Amino acid sequence: MAPSKAVPTLEAADGYIAVPVRFSEEKAPHHCFYATQEHLDDTRPRNRTLFVINIPGYITEDALSEAFSSYGSVESVEILDKPGCRVGKPAKRSTHFNQKMSKGFKVAYIVFKKEFGIEKFSSALVISKEDNFIKAGIEKWISDYEASFIDVAALQAEIDKYMDKYDGKEKKVVIFGCFCNFLRNELRIPTMQLAISLEMLSFMFLLVIYCCTL
Repeated sequence: MAPSKAVPTLEAADGYIAVPVRFSEEKAPHHCFYATQEHLDDTRPRNRTLFVINIPGYITEDALSEAFSSYGSVESVEILDKPGCRVGKPAKRSTHFNQKMSKGFKVAYIVFKKEFGIEKFSSALVISKEDNFIKAGIEKWISDYEASFIDVAALQAEIDKYMDKYDGKEKKVVIFGCFCNFLRNELRIPTMQLAISLEMLSFMFLLVIYCCTL
């Protein structure tokens, strides 16, 4: 007896619609997104925002934008770990020590340029195309494994760049300290008065540094 193939369920919760997903043009639907119009979040455009759940971790924002553009012009796409707003821009960190692996299913907010009706999203989506290929399965595993190795030359260049900035800051601190000592010892400015005038001194110090660079 041949093993049965898993078929994505088209049953969706109230208020949601099931969107069949095909990995490529040649494949049959193997998965379902569940989508609804976003009404609760005032930070996103009403009647133009689609809230989508059940998104595998390997799917990118670019791929989702490309796929849903078959329904209409897409303005923006956000993929998040859970419903809500994206809290500011993530701090810029080293790419060598901040490798975040995608785990579990995600949610997405897709904003279209024009208003839409939810019923239009019932046709199957193609999620991976020739011009926007998605790595999945063994290809995704190999890609993640190769990315886990640190590029020593790139890491050294990043460290050198950071140390150059750090050395520059240290030099400014030393110069500023000498400047304050000069004002206190040579010009006999009292320590209390010196502390009160710190903002003025900072401005003068920056002015001196600027003049030295001319």
